[in-house]
Amino acid sequence: IACVNVANLLLVRAAAREREMAIRLALGAGRGRLIRQLLTESLLLTLIGGGTGFLLAIWGVDLLKSVAPGDTPRLAQVHVDAGVLLFTLAASLATAVICGLIPALQSSRADLQQALKESSRSATGGTRSRLARNVLVVSEIALSLVLLIGAGLAIRSFVRVQQVDPGFRVDRLVTMEINSPSLRYPDQARVISFYKNLIASVAAAPGVEAAAASSALPLGGGGFYLGRVFLSEGQPEPPASSDYPASWNVISPGYFTTTGIRLISGRDFDERDGTDSNKVIIINQTLARQIFGNENPLGKRIRSWRDENQLREIVGVVEDVRYYGRDDELRGLVYVPHAQNAWRSMALTVRTQNDPVSAASAIRSQIAAVDKDLAVANLETMTTILNRSVASRRASMLLLVAFGSIAALLAVIGIYGVLSYTVAQRAQEIGVRIALGARSSDVLRLVIGQGMKLTLTGIGIGLGAAFGLTRLMASLLFSTSATDPLTFAASAILLTLVALLACYIPARRATKVDPMVALRYE
Repeated sequence: IACVNVANLLLVRAAAREREMAIRLALGAGRGRLIRQLLTESLLLTLIGGGTGFLLAIWGVDLLKSVAPGDTPRLAQVHVDAGVLLFTLAASLATAVICGLIPALQSSRADLQQALKESSRSATGGTRSRLARNVLVVSEIALSLVLLIGAGLAIRSFVRVQQVDPGFRVDRLVTMEINSPSLRYPDQARVISFYKNLIASVAAAPGVEAAAASSALPLGGGGFYLGRVFLSEGQPEPPASSDYPASWNVISPGYFTTTGIRLISGRDFDERDGTDSNKVIIINQTLARQIFGNENPLGKRIRSWRDENQLREIVGVVEDVRYYGRDDELRGLVYVPHAQNAWRSMALTVRTQNDPVSAASAIRSQIAAVDKDLAVANLETMTTILNRSVASRRASMLLLVAFGSIAALLAVIGIYGVLSYTVAQRAQEIGVRIALGARSSDVLRLVIGQGMKLTLTGIGIGLGAAFGLTRLMASLLFSTSATDPLTFAASAILLTLVALLACYIPARRATKVDPMVALRYE
């Protein structure tokens, strides 16, 4: 889009210098010399612009890194390297050659007699030149609309993600990862006892409301994510039937109360669910619906047939949570008591009475009281985890919005430049119209109409291009169609209104043309 603007400016510049080029040709300059002169000027301008742009990019990246959220993925790796420098150099050279060659060829073919006449200034610098400028403006509008629509879809998708219920209460939750060393806790009984004592100690800390442990945290917050497949009791193994995938979660009693995950039916785990007790399991709504449909799953038994392969009685059904991130699809989840599947590495989740950060030191003290040599890793709030789960989408949205806004600004500058030049070139014609009785509204309508024709043509082409191109970003969208009509319409209307403003300024200037001044040389 920037290169299109440069081409437009060079075309306007070439049209304004037709008389100069004609004089040079009349004095004996050859076409090749004029082309070399204009290309040299173009090359100098674009290299200065490219160098300045490269410096701005370096500063812009630093600015981006300073204002971007700290959880933006791979933010520290963003930098300007030799590859970017070479690309900038190549783009500048290509712009110089492509955007400078066309005006150079056009100027070197000037009609000497016509160009040297004192009053020969054509209304808009020639039909061919006018057509080229109009095509470039239409291209700018179309490309800008595609970017604006992409930005609009990203915004709409991000808003939809932000509206998703994660399935639990995020506020006042702090998490950390704990590992019970095998040297100090060599068997399962000691591991179970260690976590029972640890949770009880942390729950008794000042400012703590509840505490529990799990093998993995929701929203991709950490831990060990284990996928398994399940069959109901009596169901034949594949390929005779289909199994049901679900993620395996080991939890301590009180986990649902601590996190705020709602128990829909049945009961939570408690002291009854020990090592030697009946094997039990709690499943989420999605898995219950997949395996049992509308039947009541309580009391029925399922098994993870490829690994543990033990029938477990379903004692509860809980609400769905977003497991791998806020934009994760709803998936099957199962929960088993830690006393029946003791894991050494667990994520401790603590609900505090007030600010979770202020309670961190008290929590650490209680952990040290149980085992002073125990390492605590990745201590962070659940709000931080929630924000990190959508950080990639947020970064993509911000970049698209920035690029779309810059594109729209460049397109508006292009429209404004072309219309300003047109008004200057048509000053005599406008003066004649005013002298013959044209009103300010007539002149406004004339100039704005010309600009809006280009705008609406570009928007029509841009809508068609966006309809095909936005499908490529369908995988980046959440609950948003790549051809969302509201986004398409809003982007088109926004660009039309901004373009209308760009048309109005030179149109307003045209209404102030003095017929006596405009016709002085006639």
